[in-house]
Amino acid sequence: MSSSDEESVSERSGSLSPCPGDTLPWNLSKHQRSKRQSQESVLDPAERAVVRVADERDRVQKKTFTKWINKHLIKVRKHINDLYEDLREGHNLISLLEVLSGVTLPREKGRMRFHRLQNVQIALDYLKQRQVKLVNIRNDDITDGNPKLTLGLIWTIILHFQISEIYVSGESGDMSAKEKLLLWTQKLTEGYSGLKCSNFTSSWSDGKVFNAIIHKYRPDLIDMEKVSIQSNQENLEQAFAVAESLGVTRLLDPEDVDVPSPDEKSVLTYVSSIYESFPKVPEGGEGITANEVDSKWEEYQDKVNYLFQWIRQHIRRMSDKAFPHNPVELKALYNEYVHFKETELPAKELEKAQIQHLYKLFEVWIEFGRFLLPQGFHPNDVEEEWGKLIFEMLDREKALRPAVERLELLLQIANKIQNGALNCEEKLTLAKNTLQADATHLESGQQFHYETEVVMYLEECERLIRQLQIDVQILRDEKYYQVEQIVMRIIKLQDELVTLRLECTNLYRKGHFISSTDHLQPLNLTAIDLTTDVGSSTLHISSLTGFKKPITRSELIAISSTQDEGSLRFVYELLAWVEEMQVKLDRAEWGTDLPNVEMQLETHRPIHAAVEELDSGLKEAKIYEGQISSNFKTSYSDTLSKLEVQYLKLLETSRLRLRHLLSLHSFVSNVTTELIWLNEKEEEELAYDWSDNNTNISTKKEYFIDLKKELEQKQMFIKSHQETGEQLSLESHPARQTVEAYSAALQTQWHWIKQLCCCVEQHVKDNTTYFQFLSDVKEAEQYLRNLQETIRRKYKCDRTSSLSKLEDLLQDSMDEKEQLIKYKSCIAGLVGRAKTIVQLKPRNPDNVLKGTIPIRAICDYRQIEITVCKNDECVLEDNSHRTKWKVISPTGNEAMVPSVCFTIPAPNQEAIDTSSRIEQIYQNVMALWHQLHLNMKSVVAWNYLVKDIETIHTWNKDTMKTLEATEQQQLMKNLQVHYEDFLEDSQESQVFSIADRLRLEEEVDGCKEHYEQLLATMETEEKDETLCKTCISELQNIHLRLEKYSDRLIRRLQASVEGDVMQENTFRIAEQEHMQQELSGLKSELNDVTKRCETFFYQSPSAASIPVLRSELDLVVQKMDQVHSLSSAYLDKLKTVDVMLKNSQGAEMLVKMYEMKLSEEDMVPVNQQAVKGHRSVLQQWLGDVKDKQQVFSSLEEEMQRAQAVCKHLFELHNERSLDLERHQEKAVQLKDRWRNIQTQIETRESELATIEALLKNYKGCHQSLIDWIEETTAEQGKMEPGKAEDTKILSEQLSQQMALVAEIENNQIKLDECQSLSKQYSAAVKDYELQLMTYRAFVESHQKSPVKRRRMHSSSDVITQEFMDLRTQYTALVTLTTQHVKYISDALRRLEEEEKIVEEEKQEHVEKMKELLGWVLNADQIRKNKNVLPEAAGLETIEQSFSEQQVITEELNAKKDHVAEAIKTTQIFLAKHGNRISPEEQQQVTSQLNTLKETYGKLCDESAAELQQLQNKLTHEVQRKTRQEQQEECEQKLDQLGTWLAQTANMVASHQVAVSECDLPALHEQQSAIQALQKDMQSRAAAVEDVIKATEHLLQENEGKLGTEELAKVETKLLEVKAQHKVLSQSAEKLQKQVDSALTKAVQQETEK
Repeated sequence: MSSSDEESVSERSGSLSPCPGDTLPWNLSKHQRSKRQSQESVLDPAERAVVRVADERDRVQKKTFTKWINKHLIKVRKHINDLYEDLREGHNLISLLEVLSGVTLPREKGRMRFHRLQNVQIALDYLKQRQVKLVNIRNDDITDGNPKLTLGLIWTIILHFQISEIYVSGESGDMSAKEKLLLWTQKLTEGYSGLKCSNFTSSWSDGKVFNAIIHKYRPDLIDMEKVSIQSNQENLEQAFAVAESLGVTRLLDPEDVDVPSPDEKSVLTYVSSIYESFPKVPEGGEGITANEVDSKWEEYQDKVNYLFQWIRQHIRRMSDKAFPHNPVELKALYNEYVHFKETELPAKELEKAQIQHLYKLFEVWIEFGRFLLPQGFHPNDVEEEWGKLIFEMLDREKALRPAVERLELLLQIANKIQNGALNCEEKLTLAKNTLQADATHLESGQQFHYETEVVMYLEECERLIRQLQIDVQILRDEKYYQVEQIVMRIIKLQDELVTLRLECTNLYRKGHFISSTDHLQPLNLTAIDLTTDVGSSTLHISSLTGFKKPITRSELIAISSTQDEGSLRFVYELLAWVEEMQVKLDRAEWGTDLPNVEMQLETHRPIHAAVEELDSGLKEAKIYEGQISSNFKTSYSDTLSKLEVQYLKLLETSRLRLRHLLSLHSFVSNVTTELIWLNEKEEEELAYDWSDNNTNISTKKEYFIDLKKELEQKQMFIKSHQETGEQLSLESHPARQTVEAYSAALQTQWHWIKQLCCCVEQHVKDNTTYFQFLSDVKEAEQYLRNLQETIRRKYKCDRTSSLSKLEDLLQDSMDEKEQLIKYKSCIAGLVGRAKTIVQLKPRNPDNVLKGTIPIRAICDYRQIEITVCKNDECVLEDNSHRTKWKVISPTGNEAMVPSVCFTIPAPNQEAIDTSSRIEQIYQNVMALWHQLHLNMKSVVAWNYLVKDIETIHTWNKDTMKTLEATEQQQLMKNLQVHYEDFLEDSQESQVFSIADRLRLEEEVDGCKEHYEQLLATMETEEKDETLCKTCISELQNIHLRLEKYSDRLIRRLQASVEGDVMQENTFRIAEQEHMQQELSGLKSELNDVTKRCETFFYQSPSAASIPVLRSELDLVVQKMDQVHSLSSAYLDKLKTVDVMLKNSQGAEMLVKMYEMKLSEEDMVPVNQQAVKGHRSVLQQWLGDVKDKQQVFSSLEEEMQRAQAVCKHLFELHNERSLDLERHQEKAVQLKDRWRNIQTQIETRESELATIEALLKNYKGCHQSLIDWIEETTAEQGKMEPGKAEDTKILSEQLSQQMALVAEIENNQIKLDECQSLSKQYSAAVKDYELQLMTYRAFVESHQKSPVKRRRMHSSSDVITQEFMDLRTQYTALVTLTTQHVKYISDALRRLEEEEKIVEEEKQEHVEKMKELLGWVLNADQIRKNKNVLPEAAGLETIEQSFSEQQVITEELNAKKDHVAEAIKTTQIFLAKHGNRISPEEQQQVTSQLNTLKETYGKLCDESAAELQQLQNKLTHEVQRKTRQEQQEECEQKLDQLGTWLAQTANMVASHQVAVSECDLPALHEQQSAIQALQKDMQSRAAAVEDVIKATEHLLQENEGKLGTEELAKVETKLLEVKAQHKVLSQSAEKLQKQVDSALTKAVQQETEK
């Protein structure tokens, strides 16, 4: 490598000196290593120490970066050993970026340098695309293995993809990635004593920080006390080992870090790897930091524990299904459940969601190993418990809701019963009253009037009671909580109905009543069959079918003549019913299927219930056995004994039948359920599509797995049912035939299902093999076709193909061949498998068979028409039905058999043809590869041959001189070898024809002839070389001297001026004049040499060295002209600069003087006179500036002259004259600054005039407002608003304030005008001051030493503050006036409202007292106008007067509180507001008040006295009336008693006459009649005695109160009744004796006869 190449490489690396990354010996090129060896001898020890440190850091970086890269490349199964070498080809670099970014990048597959450069460029372009800044890193740097730039590139990648992604909570926006990582470390190590991390070098040397970070995340792995006493090496080894176990790649070794200053980049890379591998909070997301993880973990456990307790507590509550029967308690329980479901549950669901959210945050910590999740603390466990709670809730709701609905329905039924009971009671009351009326008619000897009504009432009552009994039975079955009270009420109604019916029977004619009521059914509360379906909330009532219950004893007694007869009939009725039921049960069937069994069971349940209820009737019959008369005793006892025996037999029969029916029903229902399931499975399996239409093999496998699981689960149930059937058969169950039939059907169906399961298993295997073969064939065909296309596209070549590409393709083609040879075994495997593939297409009914095909049975199939055994070879004749095929068995039988029982065995011709096609495709691919491979080999040989031919054809005499003889011979030998290789490789090639081979043969022969001619011409060219060497040497000497003058001149041109510019320029002028003289002497020497060269050109024009000599001569002459012209131009430039410097100094002093004057002004004066004075100064400055304009005109002329010189110099040297341009630029700046000074003065003077006018207007407006505000504020301060209590004074104050408000509003215009002037002035001043500041900054920018700035106090701030003070005073005045107006208005409004309220209250009291007084006077007038009660007034008149007076008194009492309240409130009003009303009004109210008091008190006293008087009269009249009624009642009873006594006496007299004339039978009748008459007299004796005692008591009590006539009348009647009763008693006794004597006599006579 040349020195220029080395310098260019060093410049690309960034500097000419070696960098730290290049200092390692093994990192350097050969040239650099040799250079290093030469330099080491001159380095002092300090420098060598620095080099060693740099070398050590680079070694650590290289090792760290290599491990970091391998950590990522292992994901794509790659590995590098040498960082610099293994990244040169670019493939590993691209793979690294693909792993880091997840993006697939393109890459070149070749191995040439171009391919490597392209791959590296692809990686660099991708980094630039991701905005990664790459400084001076090119693709050839990495390809050449530049150590420094390779390390820099990897560090840039680490920064971008790992370190820059760091996020730390609390970071600021301007923090770098390094600072963020340091902040993360400091937060983690905070709290560890003795640890302080301030950098990424020395803070990590002892390893404690590494251990502290790991301890923060995994305190169980690090003992910090042990760390504090361990050595650095031990700490580092421990940290690296533990971190590696936690997934952090060991990028560093302890010896790399245990140094005073570890490599920062390596430590940063490792720490960022720790950050990347350890749990962290994502940017913009949620997470748990290491500092808060313990507290959050405790919070999570507490939440889970609390929620578990809550869930389990409520699970226990929800599992309690014992609900209260009380509707109030049940409703409260339901409301509590609804509140729990709608309020508590959602809140706890939020807590559950919080737990799940916390667990998601903890997942990374649990996976990291920081915590071991306790059993039962996973959110899934919480979810499982929650599911249990929800399940219990649903169960509770499922039970609670129907219970509530059921209870509501029962409440409705209970209310309906209560209403019906009330209706029935009313009907019974009507019937009772009607019956008593007819009884009264009967007693009075009249006909019955209400017999039809009584019957109708009883029928309605019976209908109501029957309906009530049905409803009550529903309540009893449902265990209604108040059913007992309701039952007692219904029983009471039933008893009343029975009693009434018996009374009717006794009252009306028996036969007629029975005939009228024989359609009524007997009542029995417990004999109603009720069926209640609570689950569906619907009540069904069904009557007993097929039998009637026995008639009750009470009903039979009611229709019998005597009680004994009814009891005997009751026993006979029970015996007949028992015998009938026994016959029916003995003849009853059991049922052959489930519906019949269920019907038999449902039929028998009510029968069994009736049989059990019959026990109560039997007990009732036993109770009445002792009451039977002797005439019926024997018959009754015999029948009852027989009834007991038959009943026990019937009861046992019924119980046994019920038990057998229950067991039969259970077995039949269970077996029926299983048979239905088995039939469904059979249909499902028979209907499943196993043809090639159903390609989803995974679904088929899942179907088979599910089927096996279901059959395994069902097997236990099937076995249990079979054992149950066997047990029933062994127990000789009455329905044994039904049991055995169901058991056999279940066994048969179960065996058939197991056979079908075996078929399904075989079909799954066949389908899996079939579709897997099709998939493999399709995949192989696709692979081969793609490979064929790839080979054709990839290895296609012609003569234009590049040689390097063809060589790579040849190597790749050999790899392709190896893969093809390996793939041949796969093709052979497919061909072999094709012979074992079954046929699936015939299973599709759409694929019509053209003939019969053989099939094989998978299972046994036995039917009447055909029998097929497993593995039998059958024939498929018709497949038009998918589920059933028409099959011919080996015995020749033909039938339709389920298709699932058969498989269509191999061979499958389609599979064989497919495999053959695949094999043929493979052969085609191999043939294509072979042909293309030959084509490429021939083209490669042709390229080598053509290259040799072209090389030899390019040889000439010069080439021959540079080549050695051995090299020439070797090239000619290669030509012959390559020609022979081409002839061999192109024999079977499609690229070259025979003509091509012949043409190449001719070209080879031509090359050989060309070589021989060149050898002959090499001996004639060694003349004329020495002659021109002398001239060339002299010219080179002159050229070297010119180069020195040129370099010196260029350095002078490029040298900058330092120090005194004027003095330096004078020195340069003298120096340049001396150089000009030397150049003139050298030019004369060149002229001599030129003459000698021209002579040589003329004498030897064909010499070989003439072109060189002529070129050298022209070069030197040209160089001389260039240097001489440049020197002259430079001298003119120096002289021009000297003149410009002198003129610029004067102009600069003038500019600075005026700039300083203008920059000293810093603010606008507030005083008008000061503003005016400043304007005069500015006008004077403007005149002076115009007078000094001539200085800058002369400077302009010098600038034009300098530009011409600068232009000429640029034409010669092609480089700008910076110092001349600098002086020109300075002159232009001075001219601009001078022009800016003039403009600044003019502008300031104009703006100050405007400011002066604005200030004058503002001051005038401001002063007038200030004067008015101060005057008005003083007047307002003297006022005391709102303190006066007189409305007139307040009105005057309000008028004054309102006028002031109007004046304030008028002055608002002046204030706005003042504000506008203030804003205009402030804006103008700020613009002016901004201009001052801008110009001052401009001036300071041109001064070398900055001027100390003073704080500028703007006059606009003064004016603005002045106006703000004015506005504040104005606002204060407005606020004060507004407050005064408000206070006065409020006070005036308050006084007016108080006066209005007092007037309204006074009017209200006056009206109220007027109203009360009017009412009192009206009441008094009514009392006075009432008629005076006469002395002989009747009871009604007295009662009416008393009532009227009582009403008046009550009204007075009712008004008492009103009157007292009115008086009290009026007195309070006068006391409180007496001073607010006039004396006349006060006198009027007082007068009304006194009048009301007197009038009301007088009226109350008079009304009370009159009421007392009327009450005394009413009491006296009531007592008199009562005595009169008692007297009349006694007289009436005495009259009735006398009438009865007279009638009875007549009857006795008639019997006395008849006794003397009757025979024996007639005497018996007379005896009976007399006995009845005596009984009637005895029954009336107590009534007679009561009437007599009552009458005597009345006479005794009212002896002095009744009149004499009245007393005598009553006593006379009483004496008459006593006498009649005594006579009647004696006559009756006499008649009895007479009848007994006559009867005795007649009996004796009859006996004698």
